[in-house]
Amino acid sequence: MKNQKGIATLEIIIAMVLIVLAISAVLPLVSSSQSASVDSETNQEALYKAEALLENARAAAKLDFNLVNPVSATGDSIYQKSLSVEQVGLYTKKVTSHVTWDAEGNRNLNIQLSTLLTNASGVDTAGPSTCSSVLTGEWSNAQTTSISVADSVGGNPVTGVDARDGKLYVTTANLQGAAANDFYIYDISQNPKNPTLIKAINTGSGLKGVAVAEDYAYVANTSRTAQLQVIDIHNANNPTVIANYKLTNVTGTGSQALGNTIFYANKKVYLGLTAAATGPEFNVINVSNPNVPVRIGSYDIGQTVNSIFVKNTFAYVASADTEELKVLDISNPAGGISEVGGVNETTGTGSTVYGVGDTTYLGTTTTSNQFYILDDSKITTTSNSGEINPPLLERSGLTAVITYEQSAGGASVASRSYYRGITNTQLTTKIPGGPSAQKNDFATGAEFYDLYTSDANGTPNPKGVYFTIDVYTPGGKPNIGSGGNIDAVELRFQNGTSMYANSVARVVNGTDLSGDYTTTHGYASRALGKPDSRGLTGITYLGNQHASLTLGFPAMPVSPVIASVDVGNQGVLGILVRDYLAFVTTTSQVQIYNIADAPETGKIPAPIKVIETSNGQQITTGTSIECEGNYLYLASHDTSNNQGSITIIYPGT
Repeated sequence: MKNQKGIATLEIIIAMVLIVLAISAVLPLVSSSQSASVDSETNQEALYKAEALLENARAAAKLDFNLVNPVSATGDSIYQKSLSVEQVGLYTKKVTSHVTWDAEGNRNLNIQLSTLLTNASGVDTAGPSTCSSVLTGEWSNAQTTSISVADSVGGNPVTGVDARDGKLYVTTANLQGAAANDFYIYDISQNPKNPTLIKAINTGSGLKGVAVAEDYAYVANTSRTAQLQVIDIHNANNPTVIANYKLTNVTGTGSQALGNTIFYANKKVYLGLTAAATGPEFNVINVSNPNVPVRIGSYDIGQTVNSIFVKNTFAYVASADTEELKVLDISNPAGGISEVGGVNETTGTGSTVYGVGDTTYLGTTTTSNQFYILDDSKITTTSNSGEINPPLLERSGLTAVITYEQSAGGASVASRSYYRGITNTQLTTKIPGGPSAQKNDFATGAEFYDLYTSDANGTPNPKGVYFTIDVYTPGGKPNIGSGGNIDAVELRFQNGTSMYANSVARVVNGTDLSGDYTTTHGYASRALGKPDSRGLTGITYLGNQHASLTLGFPAMPVSPVIASVDVGNQGVLGILVRDYLAFVTTTSQVQIYNIADAPETGKIPAPIKVIETSNGQQITTGTSIECEGNYLYLASHDTSNNQGSITIIYPGT
C-alpha cells in the first residue's frame, strides 16, 4: 500500500510536471497568437492612415497641383506618418505615403503606398505649370547668375519670361525702332543655368509679357493697333506672328491703352492694359482658334492693370487703382463681369498677384508692408465665412454716411450729397412725428428728410444695421413729380473705399402714386448701388406727404490678410510660391521667405536668403518670375551696358 501511495504520489508529481511543461509550452504560442492579432490590427490601422495620406494628396491635386508637396513626419501615440513627393515629369508627381510604428519585441514595422498624380490641366495652362513645387537643394544658400539677351543693347529691358517644356520664352520692350527684336526663344533643357538662343524675331513696337500654351505664345503688345499678338511656336526655329488683335472701343494717346500684362487659362487670354482714355483695361479673349482671337468679355478698371492671376471662375487683378487688388467673377464673361471682392490695405499700387490653392499672394509698391498673404474666403463677398455685420455706425473706419437725392421738379437734375452737419446723434434718432419744414436732417425745396439707423422694419435703433430715410413732401404732384427722390446711400471709409446700399428691407409709399409707381413701390430699388446720374430714370419716387424707405448694406468683410511684411521701399515686383517658400523680387533683390507657419502665427519671419543682383542688374517687371524644374528665371536689365538680361536663381548645396 505504501508503495502504491508512493507510486500514486510520483504519478501525481509527474502529472503536475507534465501539466506545467504543457502550460509552459502553450504560453509562448498564446503570446505569439496575441502578437499576431495585435500586428494585424495595427497593420490595418497603419494601412488606413497611409491610404488617407494619399487621399489628401489627391484632393489637393484637384484643388491645385502645386499643393501636392512633401509632408514632414508627424506622430501620435503609435504611428509616425509622412509623405514624400517626387516630380517625375512636367505634369506628373510620384506620391508615397510612409507610416512606421514600433511593435513588440523591438520590431520596427512600416507601410508604404505609392501612386502617380497627373496635372491634366497643366498641358493647357500657361503660367507656373512646368514649375515644380517640390523643393530640392539648399535654398537658404541659393545662387544666382545672369545672361544678356542677344541683341537688346540700347535700353530694351526684358519685360516678360515664360518657361515651358525645356524652352524659355522672353519678351523685351522695343525702344530702338523697327530693326530691334523683341521676342526670343531659348533652350534651357541642356543647361538651365546658361540658356542658349534658338531664335529671335521682331514683332513690332515691343512687348510687355508672354504666356505660352501648347504651340502658341500669347504676348501683350505695346500698341493700340494690336494689343494682343499670337505667335506660332510649334517650330522654335521659325516663330511666326499669326494674329494681331486690336481691342475695339478702347482709346487713348501716348502710353494709354497698350498691352501691359497677360495670363492664359483654358483657351482664354486675360489681357490687361495701361490706363485707357475710354474703354476697359481688363479683357477676356477667346483663343480656341489662335488665328482668330475674339473678345468675349471686359471690365473697366479705370487704371493700369499690372498683373492678372486666374483661379477657377475668378480673376485676381492687381492694378494702380486705389483698391490694390480686385477680384472679378469671370464665370460668364459674355454675360457680364462683376467685381465680387477686393483688397485695399495701403495707399500704394497693386504690382503683382499670385495664387496657390485658397491663398492669394499680393505685392504692392508703398512705404508700408508690401508683401501680403491673403485668405481667399475673406476676399470675395460671395462667401459668408469671412463677413461680419456690426452696427452700421460702428463699422471700422467709417467717416461718413452720404445720401444722394435728386429733385425731379425741373429738366436739369443735379445730384446732391447730404452729410455735413448731420451728427451721429441725428443719425440714431427719429424725429418725433416725422420730418417737417421746421425740423429735418436736410431739405430740398419742398422735401424734408429724416435719416436714422434702424432695424429691418424701420424701428429706430442706435445699434441698427439698417438705414431708414423718412421723407415729408407737402406738395401734391403725381407720380414723377412726387417727393422722395433718392439716388443712392453711401458709406464712406477712412481708407478711401465706399460701400453702397444693396437691398430694400421696407418701403412705405406716400400719396399721389399710381400705376407702375405703386406696383414697384416707387421704384425703391433705384436707391441701390452707386449714384447713377440717370436723371429721372435713376431715382425713386416715394410719393407725397409721409413716406419711408429702409435700406440694407453688404456685410463688412473681415480683413483677408493672413500675414504681411515690409520688403523695403522698393516694393514688390514679382512673387512665386513653391511649397513653403515664397520668392519675392524687388528692383535689386530676390528675397526668399519660409511662409509655412504664417497662417498660424500671422507673421512672416525674416527671409532665409536675400540675393542681391549683381552689379548693374535690375529686375524690371512685376509679373515675370517664372520657373521650370528647380530653376527660376527673372526679367531684368543690365544698366552697366544698357542691355536686357535674364537673372537665373537656383539652390545651393
